[in-house]
Amino acid sequence: MVLKRILKDEAIHKAFRLAHILHPDRTVAWCVTRDGLDRASLLKSLQGRRPDARTPFKMKTPEEALPQVGIYYASDSWERDQEGAGKQKEPLYEPGPNDLVVRYIKLLVCETMHRDTGNVAVGIGTLLYTYLTSQVSNLAPDIFDDDNIRRDKSRLVAKIKDRFPDSTIAT
Repeated sequence: MVLKRILKDEAIHKAFRLAHILHPDRTVAWCVTRDGLDRASLLKSLQGRRPDARTPFKMKTPEEALPQVGIYYASDSWERDQEGAGKQKEPLYEPGPNDLVVRYIKLLVCETMHRDTGNVAVGIGTLLYTYLTSQVSNLAPDIFDDDNIRRDKSRLVAKIKDRFPDSTIAT
């Protein structure tokens, strides 16, 4: 709750707007916002142990991005509850087809935002649009390694299959 006290009203409203895009029910969006800001506070304290910019093995998430990351994590928890058989979180919300599209795009963003440009390119290019990995690799051959892009795509496909087990979105 420390982060909530530090955040200005505009930052809280920005976090709510993101949660409301992900969850069209306003009450659920406020619950996700609250949970997300709590998670952001936890993330801030946990990443205090990470190294600084001189040792970039695990870079710190910029402080201004922590609410977004917290919202994504909280949103995932609410989504899985809403999609499961034994719903436990209230208010109850039954997701529609448009919700699932937004959740799929959010998963791609969440899984690629902490990684390099190759992950973003493969996520958007091959899993949101229908480009081949070789076409994505050809966009910037000096940056994208065709083998790494295939590995990146396999990792993302596994995440998608884990998140949406009953779907044939990624094959």
